[in-house]
Amino acid sequence: MNITGLGRASLKVRDLAASERFYSRILRMPVVSRSRPRAGASAGVEFRVGHAHEFIVEPAGELASDDAHAITGVTHLAFVVGNNPRTLQDAARHLTEQGVPFEQVAREEYESLLLRDPDGHLIELYYWPEW
Repeated sequence: MNITGLGRASLKVRDLAASERFYSRILRMPVVSRSRPRAGASAGVEFRVGHAHEFIVEPAGELASDDAHAITGVTHLAFVVGNNPRTLQDAARHLTEQGVPFEQVAREEYESLLLRDPDGHLIELYYWPEW
């Protein structure tokens, strides 16, 4: 699986280490940097997505299990994994090998895989055909 597209996103998470493992090992996003907490800024892990895009996870602090989405405001992140159905099949095979549950959904112009990260955020992996 090779995620090829995202502009920039920052996501608050409950467990920074669990999220780093998920995004780096399961979704295979290379870690670009790790920051330590300092005055006015929290710790975080920055991942590279594609050639020049970035995705950052940082701790949200103490959150109750049912209020994470309200505090973070994140309900859905979508990542492009290629431009044809084969790339999505490769992603599905990889997730299955990793023991990650997902749902395959057919859209009008493409298909996608829906899964949850360690904090329950909805992640969509999809291909986008080049016309």
